[in-house]
Amino acid sequence: MRALLLSFLFLATAQAAAPWWDAATPANSADVPARVLADPAVPEPPGHLRGIWVDAYGEGFKTPAEIDTLIQNAQALNLNALFVQVVRRGDCYCLRSSLPVSDDPVLTPGFDPLESLIERAHAAGLQVHAWVVTLALWGSDAPPPNPAHAYNLHGPDATEAESWLNVRYDGVTRPQGDVYLDPGVPAVADYLAEAVVSLVDNYNIDGVTFDRLRYPDFNDGSVPSWGYNPTSLARFAAETGVDGLPHPTDETWTTWRREQLTLLMRRLYLELKRADPTVWVGAATIAYGAPPEDFADSHAYRVVLQNWAGWLEGGFLDLNLVMNYKRDADPEAAAWFEPWNRYAATLGGGGVTAVATGMYLNDPEGTEAQAAAVAGDAALVGWVGYSYRTPSGAVAAGWSDPQSVRNELAASLTAPGSPFSAPVVFNRPPPVTALLGRVETDGVQGSQTVELLHANEVVATAVTDTSGRYGFVVGEDGNYLLRLQGGVAVPAPVRLGHVVPAPTLTRTWVAVESGEPDVPAGSLDP
Repeated sequence: MRALLLSFLFLATAQAAAPWWDAATPANSADVPARVLADPAVPEPPGHLRGIWVDAYGEGFKTPAEIDTLIQNAQALNLNALFVQVVRRGDCYCLRSSLPVSDDPVLTPGFDPLESLIERAHAAGLQVHAWVVTLALWGSDAPPPNPAHAYNLHGPDATEAESWLNVRYDGVTRPQGDVYLDPGVPAVADYLAEAVVSLVDNYNIDGVTFDRLRYPDFNDGSVPSWGYNPTSLARFAAETGVDGLPHPTDETWTTWRREQLTLLMRRLYLELKRADPTVWVGAATIAYGAPPEDFADSHAYRVVLQNWAGWLEGGFLDLNLVMNYKRDADPEAAAWFEPWNRYAATLGGGGVTAVATGMYLNDPEGTEAQAAAVAGDAALVGWVGYSYRTPSGAVAAGWSDPQSVRNELAASLTAPGSPFSAPVVFNRPPPVTALLGRVETDGVQGSQTVELLHANEVVATAVTDTSGRYGFVVGEDGNYLLRLQGGVAVPAPVRLGHVVPAPTLTRTWVAVESGEPDVPAGSLDP
């Protein structure tokens, strides 16, 4: 009797599409673009952005009176968008999301700040972008009062299997103030995706902007020292075959951690675009120090592992908000400001780049000079000031009244010949075309390679996340095929301007006789 051999065959089938909550997926490894067909045309910028960050640590949007004042100040500045900190630390300044409602004592029970703000802002011609603090979970020694808060369920008191916290190499979880979620924990991606989609499903918001979508600072010098949650470590070992505790300087480990952020960004992007194909998906991105000659040398890429240049190139970031926070009065920092703007504008892809400036570091003259420099750069889509609560260095230091500084800025920035002398329009982005799907295997779900084919050629590859999710943003309509690397290809219908559920691809072990394998029909390419 001939021996039976276990042959690893790829069985790809056009199964029923996964449910929407299970179909959205990040699409590619951190350094391989996921946009396909070479270079699909990027539409003209949809106007010019003028916005302001409105944080939740002071007055801004928590009462009807604060909202009225915010709208009046925005109109006085000729702004067209508000970036409002709806999700501060694992809670929401709204009543209809999957997150607990904020316990901020300023809020009146039953009042929905987000709903009220959207209604009044839209009536005034202002967009509302939900500013979401993504991975910073909690910032107080006392736990949140709501037992349903993720900190209480998955924080310091959780079992190892249920813990979502990011851990530094030395075991620290609270470096300074905040504790962070670990993007390598699969449940974290599910939790965040549910949260942001609930915002888009329940509110007529114009955009979602992710902040703190990076590993924490407070490293061992410039060595990326975070990511040591036990679940992440187990995933890394299973997906790479690397045994033992990786050192922070290990390049395989660093690349894997960087990819977890990229996979999370892509997951969130595709989930949001499924919910609303024309919602702006943005991110507040790192621009520390001087601009690098190569993005791989940047602090963002090397230390906090935020490959925002790759997000743009992959087509998974509509609005790149570069946090170019520089003191205009500091000659060295001032010399870095415009070179950073020019450098960021060269990192294209499917999105557009705006510059966020640090009003809290500058006097009104410095803010006006930086806003003018941004407005004069045709490669940039606009400006966003940080922040409404601290509109100058003197206010941040407690020396000046914020409203008087806002009035001063409105007068100077809107004067004839000034950057904001007349109102401008900022529209929604065009809808994206994308595929969402998943791979089901009887082994490790993550780090599987899915190929997208067009005209019998592989035009893009996607690496699955730990749950087997994959996805592609495609440049144009056409007849596409999908397959696990080396396996059978199955049709992947594409519909322009829509996010389409892709087939579920399977990989299984099949027992066949040596010599004459009994291979199921169609299971392998000719």
